[in-house]
Amino acid sequence: MRSFSLTPTTSRRPDIEPVLPLINVVFLLLIFFMVAGKLAPSLPSDITPPDSQVTESISDEPMELVVRPDGSVLWREQPMQLADMPDRLDGIRKDRPVQLLTDGTITIANLRPVLDALRATGVTDVLLVTRRAP
Repeated sequence: MRSFSLTPTTSRRPDIEPVLPLINVVFLLLIFFMVAGKLAPSLPSDITPPDSQVTESISDEPMELVVRPDGSVLWREQPMQLADMPDRLDGIRKDRPVQLLTDGTITIANLRPVLDALRATGVTDVLLVTRRAP
């Protein structure tokens, strides 16, 4: 003969269930950082900034120009001729600093035309990107 219980029987949950939300959060963070890492612009492979002893950082968001060792210029990862600089940079705020990302081996002879073109455009503040010296 079968006996019946008046109290409902409860099934025991597996022990792994409390860990599932933690696993979900970890995977979401992993996906977030994978996407965020791809959105951040990376340095061109042929550019190694010069070393610096200064530890200050800039507060205003500058406009970035990449100057290769041969003097060619990239803006927004696209090549730009120096003659086209005034037209292409016409819409930017002139009080906004321009950040020059150059190779540490660039000569002033290759950098001077870029600085002259920026001056002709009306840019007054130029920041040279460096890396902290080891």
